[in-house]
Amino acid sequence: MTFRTLGLVSLALALVAAPAPSRAAETTGKSLPATKAPAATVQTLAGKTAQLSAVVAGKPSMLIFWATWCPSCRRQTPSFEAAQKRFASSGLQVVAVNIGIRDTLETVRDYVKGNALSYTVLFDPNQEALTAYRVSGTPTVLLLDGSGEIVSRTFSVDTEAIEALLAGKPIPRQSPPAAAPRGSFSR
Repeated sequence: MTFRTLGLVSLALALVAAPAPSRAAETTGKSLPATKAPAATVQTLAGKTAQLSAVVAGKPSMLIFWATWCPSCRRQTPSFEAAQKRFASSGLQVVAVNIGIRDTLETVRDYVKGNALSYTVLFDPNQEALTAYRVSGTPTVLLLDGSGEIVSRTFSVDTEAIEALLAGKPIPRQSPPAAAPRGSFSR
């Protein structure tokens, strides 16, 4: 058994053993009890290491966990880019973290270039961020306030929640959206 396989098996066991966030909170985009963004080491597209919590510190952020092979992620790429363009001048930073499963740093670079993405894209080669942020599928979209507290978890861009975040208001409660196909982590 290779170290990579052993690592993936360990990740799978950790995901199964860890209590998952409630499905209602994950899919509704509603307000969550504030939770501090955990530390996790990721890579920049230049291959340098970075602490994800430091990248999102100090600014309201939309943090997207995604994969190039995820059909829903690919469909939503234009909406992620639109959120960057619409809300950047209001102080929102958009950061996408490729989960590093079935993708390589080169694949991610090619995807970013081919789609002319203007937001920050990072790579999670060891699934450290995936585990720390309790991501159970792709895409997962988190909103973080300026102090690094996770205030919303959903699977798509929620402009109403972003507007509330930027205005310093509570994230509105919503009815569950229609089910959307989501990526998985199987090989």
